[in-house]
Amino acid sequence: MASACQNDRYQDLKKLRFCNISLTANAWIKCAPLEQAKGAIIRLEGGIALSQIGRDREALDAFEKALRDAQAKSGLWEGELHQRMIQIEDYKTLALGVSVVEATK
Repeated sequence: MASACQNDRYQDLKKLRFCNISLTANAWIKCAPLEQAKGAIIRLEGGIALSQIGRDREALDAFEKALRDAQAKSGLWEGELHQRMIQIEDYKTLALGVSVVEATK
């Protein structure tokens, strides 16, 4: 499900469903910082899907959790999130993601 969640072929509710299933199946990731950091991309993708369906407040929450999860372990995790956000062609979603990053500085 994680690969479907990250696939740009899926949009809106379908993408959100794949992301939610993946997060539920991997609920244990909160226990280990490395796994938490690896799962950050799934949270980010869920936030993208939420933004696509107009649930901006929930999207912001997902983006905040993704960033926090990525920062749980040192490495390239946070950079992965930034790289993914750069690829987004939806400027509203991109603006939401940037606002989260700016708020944490």
